[in-house]
Amino acid sequence: MEDGELALRFEAGRIVSVSVGAGLDEAYSRLFEAARANAQSSQKTIDSGIAIVVFGCMWIEALCNGYLSELLARTIPPEGRAEALWTALERISIGHKLKILATFDDDSGDRAWVGLLERVFQLRNSLVHFRDRHVSVPALEDVHELESYVAQLPEADLIRQLKPPAIDATAAAIVSSKERLDAIYRRHVPTERVPLAPESDAGDAV
Repeated sequence: MEDGELALRFEAGRIVSVSVGAGLDEAYSRLFEAARANAQSSQKTIDSGIAIVVFGCMWIEALCNGYLSELLARTIPPEGRAEALWTALERISIGHKLKILATFDDDSGDRAWVGLLERVFQLRNSLVHFRDRHVSVPALEDVHELESYVAQLPEADLIRQLKPPAIDATAAAIVSSKERLDAIYRRHVPTERVPLAPESDAGDAV
């Protein structure tokens, strides 16, 4: 297996289950970080801003799905009941999933990260379901004034959100919220994530 995720579940020191998954959350993480680096090095286009929002949301949503299903399995016995509940919840909105995950957060007084992520996903939805909205401006009497006139026009709100400093704040919200989700998960599910060694290194393993 070159790519993907191998999950082992232990009970009383014994392996009780083995599962294989795509593990795309790691790929989304790399794509998000690459877009973030590009946004910091170049501010000429909104391409990196779009990638930050899209891949950041894909990353967070993948983590939310994995974390929520596992948290339910660990906290709602028997196993069949948790599976049935996850099947019912799997297709609800990411906003509702975030609110459910927040109930596992011991620091119940600080839920600001949920609102931050909801706004990020609203921005993602604006991109995925994009429909341009044009704003009327006064007509020009002299066509020769067009170039200077256009240069002074304000950018659309969606464009502003995809450029610094707004996109920097969005990226920071994604990272900080991801760390909060990780903390919630680790608190309830003891786990260790070990990346698979490349085949070239396999012979060096002892």
